[in-house]
Amino acid sequence: MTKKNDYSLFKRKILRRISLIIVGTGIILFVLQSMARGVAGDWIVNSLVNNFGFTQETAFYVHQNLVRNNLLIIMMIVAIVALFIIFRVYTDFVTSYFDEIANGMDKLIEETEDSIELSLEMKSIESKMNQVNQIIKKRERGAKEAEQRKNDLVMYLAHDIRTPLTSIVGYLNLLQETSGTLSQEQQARYIDLTLDKSYRLEGLVNEFFDITRFNLQEITLSKQPIDVRMLAEQVADEFYINGQTRGQEIVITGLTSLTVLADPDKLGRVFTNLMKNALAYSFEQTPIELTIAQTGSDGIIRFKNQGPDIPQEMQVAVFDKFYRMDHSRSSQTGGSGLGLSIAKEIVLAHQGGIQLTSKDNWIVVEICLPMH
Repeated sequence: MTKKNDYSLFKRKILRRISLIIVGTGIILFVLQSMARGVAGDWIVNSLVNNFGFTQETAFYVHQNLVRNNLLIIMMIVAIVALFIIFRVYTDFVTSYFDEIANGMDKLIEETEDSIELSLEMKSIESKMNQVNQIIKKRERGAKEAEQRKNDLVMYLAHDIRTPLTSIVGYLNLLQETSGTLSQEQQARYIDLTLDKSYRLEGLVNEFFDITRFNLQEITLSKQPIDVRMLAEQVADEFYINGQTRGQEIVITGLTSLTVLADPDKLGRVFTNLMKNALAYSFEQTPIELTIAQTGSDGIIRFKNQGPDIPQEMQVAVFDKFYRMDHSRSSQTGGSGLGLSIAKEIVLAHQGGIQLTSKDNWIVVEICLPMH
């Protein structure tokens, strides 16, 4: 519910001004009426006698018919003139607040971190404008950081693409130049190296496609009941060799069966991305743990690995597009910085949640998915 703005000071000030206007106008009319019947009346009669040669009786008659008999009309004219003047002054008073607000809005578009200051009566609007100012500045900083990360990503990927491509060209040239002189073992070795570099190049190109797809189109889901324990086991089997090369075992614990309503391909992508991340940023000779659990009507899947602690301020930022903790970037570890971001988008599309925690060299990524 939107909080109601507090304009009490502004209302009280307007009420005081209107009260003063009413009282002041009343006083002016009362004084005019009293003067027309008393001192002012005598002055008019004496002026007609002394300056224009009127007799006392004629002067009194003129005053009676022109002034006293039309006193109501005269007072109305005076009141209208007075109210016009007062209204003109009052509008200047009101528009001064509009000028304050306009000046505050000018500050919203300025490149400054200074807070907006309005008069005491406009504190409610001042607070709102400062909130908007902070949100705008925060978004501007976020946009600049995202653009910088994206530029860095393009630079990194361009460098990484060039590296395996150079190797591929080099090995193919070598095979062409030494055709017929190499042994079968040497040819097989160079072919294996070329194929390995080609796979690496293919992976980098696929990352470019991911960037385009997840930026330009929404995620569409085809949901069906899925046993997440079985899906976790399939992903563990796919990464068995990767774990063995680092002396790491993938262990699945918790419930032996848990069914959620999800898109199998998309959820498999989430598990794959998280497993890649766990292997890339964990210590060698340490286990990768997958835990399947249930809380109420939600299914819980935890990916847990041992690795360097992630600072508190980065534990949310890691889900941003193109975010990478290791700014030095290695061609062999890590990726484009899209893995966790894509995982988050897919989980949110399932009306679920995802969070990362890190403490005492343990990193835990927890996914929460509705079972129905």
